[in-house]
Amino acid sequence: MDTAEYDIEEQLSIVVLPGMITIPLPDASLPAALMEVVAGVMAAESALKAAELESMAGTWDGERRFVSK
Repeated sequence: MDTAEYDIEEQLSIVVLPGMITIPLPDASLPAALMEVVAGVMAAESALKAAELESMAGTWDGERRFVSK
């Protein structure tokens, strides 16, 4: 059995293309309007998460399941 432990570190950045300019977040020098856009993108539900939630809809009715013999 694999007992490796992992540390997950989340780093948020804005990447400006085509020059690949990376701006680590949070950055107090960025305009408030841009930070509002970033917050909106971060709060948005991803397509993968939406599909996962849709596929799980109606799969459990809240009743406790018992093992039958």
